[in-house]
Amino acid sequence: MKAYHALEVFGATVNDLDDRLPKSRGRCFDIGIWGGCGVNCPAFLDGECEEPQEISKEELIEEHGEEAKDIFELYECFK
Repeated sequence: MKAYHALEVFGATVNDLDDRLPKSRGRCFDIGIWGGCGVNCPAFLDGECEEPQEISKEELIEEHGEEAKDIFELYECFK
């Protein structure tokens, strides 16, 4: 998870320096534009993913085991 947090910080920092990007973008944008989307994305794990349906239940269970049930509860698409 440390690597994904570092990707989030890196993405936000670099994106902040680009005047072409909106300053009101969210975590999903900052993480996703740098390739961090997926079952270990910090925004996804915190319930802030804008496109959770793109992650399959199978992937989530494979990566997070029993903890996947807590993540399922964060999103309507997994209920």
